[in-house]
Amino acid sequence: MLKRTFPFILILYIVFNGTWIHPSIAESTSSEGFIIEADRVEGVISLPSIVTGETSHSPKKVMLRLCFAKSTIYGMRLTKINAGITMQMTSNGPDELSKMCADVTKLT
Repeated sequence: MLKRTFPFILILYIVFNGTWIHPSIAESTSSEGFIIEADRVEGVISLPSIVTGETSHSPKKVMLRLCFAKSTIYGMRLTKINAGITMQMTSNGPDELSKMCADVTKLT
């Protein structure tokens, strides 16, 4: 029983760990990666996994990998902040995606 509940508790801890971050830290303007926001995401998600990969600033970083077989994203906004310049892209309609995976380094 412990072998089945421990991974579930670990995943919940990692997913909800960002909720205890102080707002000034969570809202910092890091130039690493993109900020992806959405009004709503619907889809079928597979079991989240923990992976180690590279980012633009770190050769080995622990990340949470979220994969969706099919998903619909409503109100998607992509933001990139770099050297005081902000680039933002928005989508007007629902976006249909298949086999979408995201490696998450920060949750807010």
